Amino acid sequence: MNNLLRHSRLFFASLLSMTVIMASLIASPVKPKPKYPVSAIPHELLEGADQIVRHDHSIFEILGKNKVIAKHHMAVTILNQQAEDVAFIKVFFDQKLNRISGMKATVYDKFGEEVKSISQKKFNTNAIGGGGNIATTIRVLNADLRQAKYPYTVEYSYTEESSFSFGKDWYVQNGPRIAVEYAKLEVYAFEDEAVEIIPREIEEQPTQVTSKQGLEGKQWEFEHLSAFTSEVMAPNLRYALPRFHIVPQTIYADGIEGSMASWESFGRFYHDLNAGRQELPEAFRTKVHKMTAEVDDPMEKAQILYRYMQDNTRYVSIQLGIGGFQTFPAESVAKNGYGDCKALTNFMHAMLKELEIPSYPTLIGAGVKASPVDPSFTYDPFNHAILCVPNGQDTVWLECTSSTAPFGYLGNFTDNRYALVCTPDGGILQLTQETQSADNIQYQTFEGELDELGNIEAIVITEATGWQQDRMRYLHKSASPTEQREYLEKRRWNFSGLELKQFSFEDLTDESNPRYRMNTQMAVRKWAKKSGNRLFVPLNRINAFSSVPRQVEDRAQEFVRYRAYIDVDSTWIQLPEDYSIESLDESPVKIQTEFGSYESQATQIAEDRVLFVRRIRMEKGIWEPEKYAEYREFVRTIVKADKSKMVLNKAS
Repeated sequence: MNNLLRHSRLFFASLLSMTVIMASLIASPVKPKPKYPVSAIPHELLEGADQIVRHDHSIFEILGKNKVIAKHHMAVTILNQQAEDVAFIKVFFDQKLNRISGMKATVYDKFGEEVKSISQKKFNTNAIGGGGNIATTIRVLNADLRQAKYPYTVEYSYTEESSFSFGKDWYVQNGPRIAVEYAKLEVYAFEDEAVEIIPREIEEQPTQVTSKQGLEGKQWEFEHLSAFTSEVMAPNLRYALPRFHIVPQTIYADGIEGSMASWESFGRFYHDLNAGRQELPEAFRTKVHKMTAEVDDPMEKAQILYRYMQDNTRYVSIQLGIGGFQTFPAESVAKNGYGDCKALTNFMHAMLKELEIPSYPTLIGAGVKASPVDPSFTYDPFNHAILCVPNGQDTVWLECTSSTAPFGYLGNFTDNRYALVCTPDGGILQLTQETQSADNIQYQTFEGELDELGNIEAIVITEATGWQQDRMRYLHKSASPTEQREYLEKRRWNFSGLELKQFSFEDLTDESNPRYRMNTQMAVRKWAKKSGNRLFVPLNRINAFSSVPRQVEDRAQEFVRYRAYIDVDSTWIQLPEDYSIESLDESPVKIQTEFGSYESQATQIAEDRVLFVRRIRMEKGIWEPEKYAEYREFVRTIVKADKSKMVLNKAS
């Protein structure tokens, strides 16, 4: 009996102990394994990096003519403040064409321990406003997960379903100072011809894969890509990085089906999508004929209508539904007086159509550093619309969003690049006009009178053509007097001790070339440095090169100049009374290279008068990295010559 009691006590004691242990385990769940600890990053990936892409996995599924699903999973370790914007997560979408689901994000500390986790309902959803937007269905889903202590890791994932898409770009490495530990791209389609995958700067070959739903596709994987540095004067890396263009071959919108199989079919789709939107109100049609009744030449009629559009409409950004691709009707612009680039282009197109003058809306990539179009395959690199007006053997291009541009003038915003002219018969890739240095000239004359303290009173006359006149035209036509003065004082001249007494602008544009003149009267204290009886007088302060591009050891990237121009500067200096020239180097400086040319010379015109003439021609182009040292030496010569001084001495 005693043994039975003893065994019973031991059994219940053991049972109680096990119960306590189980309760403890339930109350204290197993700690999750650390995720993305910084210590696990290969050491070689940290060198030169601000961020490490730990995991980047995207799956694109083309499921039908108007259904594309993209699933994204990204984890990035942020090493320092230079990369903190990565933690401010932003996903842009069109609420009429896209649906975002399953959005979630988590932050981990450097040890891989979870700091914070949020679901989609905790993200903010904002409309894209400002910058001239008047209406938009574009939204941004965003959350600020930035942390005070570095390093840390942000992981997020979401699914995007699209009913309309000209395609997506997927970057393996999205910019400089970014290392990639692992990245993977999968693309599936409901049939082989449904999608075109265009690799750029990619050497890796794909593997054939099958999705869980049985779709056939391709897969690429990338590992251990070291960070690189963007070198000075490098081309726009956005268009030189390893990437993929993923282009669905069939597009469908507003009941219209199109194809991305060729530039011709792409242009035809855009034309068909906007067909029937050129109708003008009856009273306005009568007005168009009345405005142009006294001229017979089609281009003169076009100029009259272009000026009318500039004077009576304004640009706003409109992104409603398929507003990124479909224009508002011309009747809307005629009634309301505003539109985006497509709507204003369509309005001009409609007015010309009323007069039976052929013209074609045209898609183009705008900006000095816009993505160059590769004619060898079809995709959508465009962000702007202009109008093509055939004129015999020539072509007139009209920028319809500018209220000040001369008729037929594009400038470096859209010149010298492929554009897609959208005709009823299909799209045609055509180059817009190219401008050379001789088309963009600035002549500047500086007439200055020094006093014995080194102060100067001067009149400056500046005359410019091509893109060199763009700023003067903008200041004259669009800026207030206060804005004009602020620009001239703080950016154009920016001389210490400057007093801008008066200035004026003149539009000298003729039919062949835009031209502007600016007249300026100024006074500048301590223009010359006084030392005892001497004055050290700079011969060229109005337009000088002041620095040499920084040296790059073992340069790997090409270097580029985007603008070509010629500057001709004449500086006349009247000496103060009782001062004579002690030192003046009158030997000419001349240098000729493939990058451009430079020449300058100082001349004593009279006993009390000196002239410094400078002429520089800079060419645009892309050069091999091996030529960078030669380019630096060219600029170094210019900087040295532009620092030329003369020394004046006061008579005893």
